[in-house]
Amino acid sequence: METPIITTSLSPPMSGDALIMRPHLVHRINDASQHKLTVVNAPAGFGKTTLLTSWYQALKRRSEIVGWLSLDEAHNDVTTFLTYLISALRVSLPNFGEVAMTLLRTNLLVAADSVITTLANEMAFLNRNIYVVLDDFHVVTDEDTLAALDQLVHRSTESVHFIIAGRGQLPLPVARLRELRKLLELGPKDLRFSQWEVEALFRDHSSLELERADLVALGDSTEGWAAALQLALIILRDEDDPAAFVKSFSEGHRHVADFLWEDVIGRLPTELRDFLTQTSVLTRLSAPLCDYVLERSDSARRLEDVERRGMFLFPLDEKRAWYRYHHLFAEILKRRLDEERPDAARRLSLRASQWCRDNNQVSEAIHYAIQAEAFDLAGEILNAEGETLIATGQVNTAMQYARRLPDQVLDKFPSLQLDRVWALQLQWQFERADKILGRVAAHLAPDIESGGIQPGLYEKLLHRQFMSAVLHEDMPKAEELTRKWLEMCQTPDPYFEAAARSCLIYARREQFDCGLIESEARVRQGYIQAGADYGAIWHDCIAGPTYVMLGQLDRADDSYRKALDVAIKLNGKESAMAAMASLLQASIDYERNDIESARMRVDHYLPFAGGIGLIDKLISGYVTASRVQFHLGKESEADEILFTGEKIADERDLPRLKINLVAERLRQMSGRAEASFIHQAAKPVLDYLARRGHDPAEKCVSTDLTATLAWARVVRNTPENAAAIASLQKWLRFLERREVALPVVQAALALAGALFVAGDRTGAQRAFNQALTRGAHAGFVRTFLDEGPIVARLLEDHAAGGTLATESGNTALLIRTLMTELGDSVPDPSAIENETAATVEALSEREMEILRLVDAGLANQEIANRLGLGYGTVKWYLQQIYGKLGVHRRSAAVHKARSLGFIRH
Repeated sequence: METPIITTSLSPPMSGDALIMRPHLVHRINDASQHKLTVVNAPAGFGKTTLLTSWYQALKRRSEIVGWLSLDEAHNDVTTFLTYLISALRVSLPNFGEVAMTLLRTNLLVAADSVITTLANEMAFLNRNIYVVLDDFHVVTDEDTLAALDQLVHRSTESVHFIIAGRGQLPLPVARLRELRKLLELGPKDLRFSQWEVEALFRDHSSLELERADLVALGDSTEGWAAALQLALIILRDEDDPAAFVKSFSEGHRHVADFLWEDVIGRLPTELRDFLTQTSVLTRLSAPLCDYVLERSDSARRLEDVERRGMFLFPLDEKRAWYRYHHLFAEILKRRLDEERPDAARRLSLRASQWCRDNNQVSEAIHYAIQAEAFDLAGEILNAEGETLIATGQVNTAMQYARRLPDQVLDKFPSLQLDRVWALQLQWQFERADKILGRVAAHLAPDIESGGIQPGLYEKLLHRQFMSAVLHEDMPKAEELTRKWLEMCQTPDPYFEAAARSCLIYARREQFDCGLIESEARVRQGYIQAGADYGAIWHDCIAGPTYVMLGQLDRADDSYRKALDVAIKLNGKESAMAAMASLLQASIDYERNDIESARMRVDHYLPFAGGIGLIDKLISGYVTASRVQFHLGKESEADEILFTGEKIADERDLPRLKINLVAERLRQMSGRAEASFIHQAAKPVLDYLARRGHDPAEKCVSTDLTATLAWARVVRNTPENAAAIASLQKWLRFLERREVALPVVQAALALAGALFVAGDRTGAQRAFNQALTRGAHAGFVRTFLDEGPIVARLLEDHAAGGTLATESGNTALLIRTLMTELGDSVPDPSAIENETAATVEALSEREMEILRLVDAGLANQEIANRLGLGYGTVKWYLQQIYGKLGVHRRSAAVHKARSLGFIRH
């Protein structure tokens, strides 16, 4: 479903006779054309809308691409705002923003960042000046909406110009644009009427003959305020003694509100005055709405009369079906209505709410109910229509209305509260979701216990609870609640049943039980039959990592490809859903040692990673991106990526993401940092293990293993290595029973390294052979290579055992791949001593110095800085070193030097 569009927001108010032309200001559109952002900021009544309307019309006459959007409270929702912004530009470009609109139709399943990137790219592709005019910007207070506009302004090319008008301090960070001279600012001083403009106004818009002194007095008394001048102009048309009026206006009516009421509205016929005050409660007016609210049948004639008199009423469309009052005028009318009839505004707002509800204007119906402080009614409408608002992408709108209702009212509508929870969960706003979920659960507890709960409501509650457990990575609890939900629902909704079974696969996999994967094809078909293609994307991204854990990379790759195909079809390539599949697929590319493919995926899709999806994609995205940079020798970039991911983990309270990123940092630090720094970096892992323990236990999860493997790496050269060996042996036996290939290989390699350092070369070879056998069958490569130098040493011992010649099939292929990547083939141990002497003799002192700095983890530029050499000189030396050692890469040179014994830790 799409967000319904109120088309009257997409064009400026019709000018009528009240528009005051100001050529010197209209010409400033040429200045706006030289800036990315133009801000017109002044109090009410200074002619901001009039000026923007003049600019809009001037741009249209020049056949420019220009979109207009009159903002109101409903635009405090990023999806609604972006939908309207695209619709505004479609007035000039009917087919503009098709991909972005497709993304927005995905409702909760798309991050605003994806839409903004798509829009910025499409506007850049047009290679034409584009103008986006936003009036009444001060009503926008939603942080996500403000952030979206800020990003769009900064990401757009120089040919895209944003023009915004509002009152007060507009909440946009403009300092950078001001510094770059890309910001044009107009304020009250620019908008005030000069004396010659005052004279021109009265000369061109009236037949009055006023003395210049009178006009000077009028200009001085109004201080060039457009609203006051227009007000004076309206009254003077009916004045018998214009000079006397000017004198009276200048001396005694400095407050426009009082003057407007006493000398303008107060002179109107009683019925027309009542019409104005009573309709002031309406944000938009139409004859049918006014007829219903006022219980009359002549509103069309009344609106025509008000417009004819120039009473600050603006038509919002060419057919004059909808109008609005000038904001200042409406505020004055509302105050007078409250003073004269204190209860009228509430009664009128209630009738307006009913009319809007009957005419499918849900947001406005809720707005008027809240305006009437009829919170129960607002809750009733929101409860009935909340799912529709969410389904049309108006998530923030629904949430904002709900936040304006008292808790005791919301407690009466638990279904509405659970809709809010679902929306917040999918937006990763876990803290808010959990708070509401806990409140609903407590409220429903007595009904659940007595069995008197409304049918379907308990199932809805359970669904939100097991989704909360899944998103918080509490897999044992997620499994328990999901099974309970499946047992309870005798005839469950096909979509929610499929979602529950996907969650069950996920929860069991994270506990090292992949048996349910056998049913994944049937579960996926359930989504398709339910018409929930989006669900199939989520499911494929749960099935894929399960296949990876089993060592079935081809099937995992197939799952990701299916997910990506559907995501691109529904959301487009530049979307969070496409990123979910692609970032997971990048981990397979990397595991297969296809570094370039992995790099391309993470470079393209990591910016789309936040805000939606499961934790797996974040782990895959940030870990893979960091590993690629580290492999390319860009250690600082690799670390920065991990830092960014950890910040998300801390902000969102995602412990599995945090532990995986810390574990990766510890791997990269190994052999490159002091022990004290490594221990400090390991603190999150050590704290986690202090709570959970080092050994596998009932209901242990993948994070437990990740933390244990990281800890084993940290303590490898310490007395704690013995404890790590004991723990790793337990883990290996546990994982072998579970038949999960990747964890088995990871644990076996960690154990082999720990045993090797402990001097148990036989035990180390046993564990290494176990890893080789499992890893070769699965097609793992980088899992071995990323263990670093220890794998080269283990391969040397493997060669020394005389088993290389007997290896065949996948194992032989894996060994050859590892040898190629690690440098030369594994040397014959009997030749090491002679080769060492020859190589040391061949390497110069400078080459040895550079080689040791490479081993210390320094990048080429850092080596150049350390030794006072040029960057190119360092590269030349490295090529000499490679030639003498018979290798082709930095890492291979270090491995070879270590194997020869002249680089030691």
